[in-house]
Amino acid sequence: MKLDDDEILLELEDNGYGGIRIVERVEDGKLVRVLYVEDARESGTYMKKSRRNELFFRYTHVFNRIFEVNENIHDTLLLGGAGFSYPKYYISHFPDKRMDVVEINPKMVEVAMKYFFLDELFDKYELDKTDRLHIYVTDANEYLANTKKKYDAIINDAYIGSVLDPGLMTARQTELVRERLNGGGVYVVNIITALVGADAKPGIEAQEVVRKYFANTVFTRVRRDIDPEDRQNCILIASDRPIPPLNRVKEL
Repeated sequence: MKLDDDEILLELEDNGYGGIRIVERVEDGKLVRVLYVEDARESGTYMKKSRRNELFFRYTHVFNRIFEVNENIHDTLLLGGAGFSYPKYYISHFPDKRMDVVEINPKMVEVAMKYFFLDELFDKYELDKTDRLHIYVTDANEYLANTKKKYDAIINDAYIGSVLDPGLMTARQTELVRERLNGGGVYVVNIITALVGADAKPGIEAQEVVRKYFANTVFTRVRRDIDPEDRQNCILIASDRPIPPLNRVKEL
């Protein structure tokens, strides 16, 4: 299992959605495969077969808080597929639930199938024969504007590299998100932002917009060991339902 150096499996030039690089390495004694977009860690997977559907990044564990807000969630929309780490977890761990994923880059879906075991997920759960996972290759803003579907939860993880799609955080798009949620639905946004200081603007602005459309919001950073002035993964959860305190995030 030991690798002396990172093994680069794939490098693709920017096709309009950021350059892609896939690296295999050993992290914390585990063989992993990591997806980089514009040099930012975008997704990943454990290589051990029994762990391929486990959550790879710490912040994605917080996505599961949607079930603490609303235990009756069945249909979820994920904006931003990348390596499909969370869809793999969601489909494999919640057999009674379904998910739609919107991914703007068709090449990213190919990469997820070939390098991040999305093909195995389709085979194991016969997803071509069921309606449990559907992938829409389109812009998330356009999807929200045009779809008539409603969801119990919407998760916004639409990044190119370390930049969240700014269009999704406007007042109009937040209003659209609200319209696409069923009553008591939950909206979750992964925001890379500082908590204080010069780089805190993304988090502050996101909270200001989302609070106009939802009765309750909770904002939390994922890790306690990062300086509050440094950019880091933070999670914004919004709903008209009460939201339990998010003062603990699973440490990996």
